[in-house]
Parts: sequence; C-alpha cells; structure tokens
Amino acid sequence: MTETQSDIEDARKQTVIVAPVLSIGLPTPEHYRNAALVDEYRSVVKQTLNIFCDVQVNASRVLHRHLSMLPGMLDIAQGVVDMELRLALALPFPGELYDKEKKYNKVSVVRFGSLLPHIRVDQLIKRLAPEYDAASIIIIAPKHLERLSLVLGGTPEETLQAFLVWKVIQRYADHVEHPSLNKLKTFNAKLTRRRFMQSTERWRRCLRDVDNDFGGIISRTCGEEHFSDCSQSAVGNTIEASFIDTKARFPAREPNAAKEIYCLEKYYSGLTLDEDLYFRNKILLAQAQTKRQWAKLIP
Repeated sequence: MTETQSDIEDARKQTVIVAPVLSIGLPTPEHYRNAALVDEYRSVVKQTLNIFCDVQVNASRVLHRHLSMLPGMLDIAQGVVDMELRLALALPFPGELYDKEKKYNKVSVVRFGSLLPHIRVDQLIKRLAPEYDAASIIIIAPKHLERLSLVLGGTPEETLQAFLVWKVIQRYADHVEHPSLNKLKTFNAKLTRRRFMQSTERWRRCLRDVDNDFGGIISRTCGEEHFSDCSQSAVGNTIEASFIDTKARFPAREPNAAKEIYCLEKYYSGLTLDEDLYFRNKILLAQAQTKRQWAKLIP
C-alpha cells in the first residue's frame, strides 16, 4: 500500500509511505491457515474469474493468450490463491509492525527500487504527484519488501494479471448486482456472519452511497435549511474545530485546511457525475479521492 502521511521527523511535511497490506484476499492472514476455507475460497475465485474472463475484452492480451492455450480457469484460480498464500506468509511479524525502530525507515527512492524492483514507485509518484520531487520515502518493515520481492519474482505474468483482476472484482463487487457475483457475495457474507441478500433495496443503497460519498453536501444542505444564519456560522466553526488535531499535526496545511474541506465546490471540483451511470460514478469518486490524497504532497 502506497499513500501519503506526515513525516515523522517533520510534521509540517507530507511524505510517501509504503506499508504492507494485511488484508490480501481473505480478511486476515490467519484465515489462510484454514484448509477447508481456502478450498472454498479457491472455488469462488475459479467460478468468478471464469465468468469475468469469458468476455474477451475483460482479459489482458497476456491472460487471454494463456487461457486460449490452457482452457479453463482452474490453474489461474489456483495460481491466484497460491500467490495470496505466499503473500500472507511474507507479511511482517508483529515485532516488525509495532517496533518503532523497525516501523519507520526513511530510504531513498533508488534504495527502494533495489529492495523491490518489480514495483516502480518512482513512476507511481510521478504519475500521481507530478510536481513532487520524492528524494526519499518511508517504508514499514524493510524485510517484508525483500520477501515480497521473492513472491513477485517467482509468479508468472498471467497469474499477476489475474490477481489484479481479482482484486478489482473484490473491491467493487458490492456495487454491482449480477447473478455472476452471487457466489462471491455469499462467501463474503459467510466470512462476516451476515445473511446474504441477492439484491439490496434501492433506497437503502441510495442512502448508503449518498452518505458515504456526499456527506459534506448533505450536512451543509441540512444546515442551510434548518438553522438560522447565526447557527449556520456556528456549524461552520464546529467543522473547523474538528480539524484542530489535523492542524497540529500538519501545520504546513493549517491556514486553509478546514476551509478547503468546507468549501464543497472546491472539494468536488472537476467531478462530473451522471445520474444514469452508477458504477462509473463510483470509479470517478474513487479517482477523485486518490487525487485529493496525493495533492497533499507539497512540491
């Protein structure tokens, strides 16, 4: 996982941090110790990927070529789950995650490239924050990167691509209602001990998404409709007060931090949604959130 956060040596600056992802496919690494659960998970991966990749446009040229030579998804699904197992084994030990001396390690981008040459973090930063000159980044648990490098280096290209496809399916499955995803959703419900519902009532989905994606707009609209001008000012002050801790940790962003969040026109600028394209809207909102996150890096 690559994201931005305050520099431990200078809280006024934002920097890039690379941390291990603890939830790889199953909720926790411990879930991979359950052989029966892993077998069931493999079956879910096989069925879901088979339906998805049966549409040629959904598969990359490398993955499609592999499937044309070796029909069926058993070997690909097996490869994806085996890769997840190796990733789970490569995760840091608890001591690496909670030991302050081992947790934060500032290294040059060049040094990171030598630890994990399979991921060009310099190109990633340049694409997401083109004006930011990243001389160094913070990595958590360097030994984990060495183990991760071995996993990536020993995984066939078509398996890596199928793994990425599977991660996208898992990420957005809850936002798509289609019978092809029922087995995955049933499996997820079993993991969380919830009752699987083949479809979510439309009004429930709308309320959930509006609250998650447009909470700021709803809050301001509610304030403008139900409070006097004086009270509206108090609401604004309350919002600013909620950012006191943020200002203390990120003084470089202090002058306009709360105002920028409360200025909803700026917060949602450049975002054009379509009332008839629900899934596309979710992708655009995710892209906008990523853009805002990386915009915190000050050149």
